[in-house]
Amino acid sequence: MSDPKQQPQPVLSIEQLKELVAALKAPPTPTEAELADIEQAKADRRNTGELQRRKVQNKLAEQQACTHRRKDRTTHCVFEYMGGYLICQGCQAIIHPEPRPTGDLGKETSQHIYNTRMFNEHFVETQAGMTTF
Repeated sequence: MSDPKQQPQPVLSIEQLKELVAALKAPPTPTEAELADIEQAKADRRNTGELQRRKVQNKLAEQQACTHRRKDRTTHCVFEYMGGYLICQGCQAIIHPEPRPTGDLGKETSQHIYNTRMFNEHFVETQAGMTTF
């Protein structure tokens, strides 16, 4: 047997070494099945997003259509002291007086109802409107 130290070692130029490193870093070319899986995953995410958007729209439509009153015409709303808003026990709508805030708070409360007339009407009918401190 020959000594491994005596065998010639391959020599690479700088350009060849750069090409080799670039080839090793490059992701493998996806197969047709992998491309189909990726497209299916994108379609699934798109469909899920659309379904969630429709759920939010339906909930908002339900809250806008709610009278926030019981059959005996008393209010369904309860005043939340810490937040300063009303919550309808029928549809779970959160009702604030106007104006609608802007910026980050506006984004966080985008699904809340901002209506001063409605807020005042229901606030007066709650026990909170009759409380004196």
